Amino acid sequence: MSENKVRKTVSMNKTNPDDQKILKRIKYGEDEKFNFNDFAREAMLEKIRREEIAVIKSNGGGIKIVVGR
Repeated sequence: MSENKVRKTVSMNKTNPDDQKILKRIKYGEDEKFNFNDFAREAMLEKIRREEIAVIKSNGGGIKIVVGR
């Protein structure tokens, strides 16, 4: 493995309904060439983008949180 790569693992609980959906998608992916690494990256980047879009504004002493534009 290249020195500039960072490797992280993901743990899932077989009894958790949300984790079961993920495991089913991984094991029986819609596409035979399902790539979990790409899937996880895209999901994380989408979450980061959503957080960056959230804008916090102060109006006369109060805080107004605006999500999206």
